[in-house]
Order: sequence, then structure tokens, then C-alpha cells
Amino acid sequence: MDPDTITIAETSDMDAATDSGVIEVPPNSEETILMYRTRGQFALFAIGATDNQGCEFKLKHGEDTVYQIESPLGQINDPFSFKDKYGDSLLCDKDLEYVVQNNSDSTKEFVCRFHLGVP
Repeated sequence: MDPDTITIAETSDMDAATDSGVIEVPPNSEETILMYRTRGQFALFAIGATDNQGCEFKLKHGEDTVYQIESPLGQINDPFSFKDKYGDSLLCDKDLEYVVQNNSDSTKEFVCRFHLGVP
């Protein structure tokens, strides 16, 4: 993998992000904490996000939910690697979106990072 072909997409790039680069998810609501709009086929190498109690995470590829779990796939500083876990990156050809459902009774703050590149 050539480091020059890796792209990092972060929550701070999102229009909904606060000045400190986070997305706030109010209680009992769902928000996209990171979206990458496709420019053709690409690979998702790794993903990491903030973990908060009482929240569910969905990784969506187009309209399809790829993962739906109660904690993020990986942390910001310890991202989940598709290559390490499954032997290869996740190939994508549609928009990629990480969505949080906050089921708690307080607003939660999130950051997320996608490690993307050429398949």
C-alpha cells in the first residue's frame, strides 16, 4: 500500500461539526458522524470513532447497512483494520456513512475517522 494513495476523512470535515471538530448527537436521535462521497471505486482500510455508552453505530454503504453494533468498530487512536481482521480492505463503490443512534438521555459528542485509498 502506497502512503501517497491513502486519504483520511474526519468528522471535522463535516458541515455539521462544531468548531472543535465534533458532532453532537442529542438524546434519542440519529446523526451521521462521517460521510465519504464516492469518486469511483475505493477501499476502506480502517475506521475509528469515539465510544459512548447507550449508543449504536451503523456503517452504511449506499443504502445497505454493513455493520450495526453497540460500540464503534475501532477507536480513533486504535482503528479497526479490515485487512488485519479479514485479510483485505472493504471495497466500496457507493457513498460510505457512519451513523450513530444515541439511545441515552444526554447529548453525546463524536469524532470519526476513515482510512481510505485505492483498492
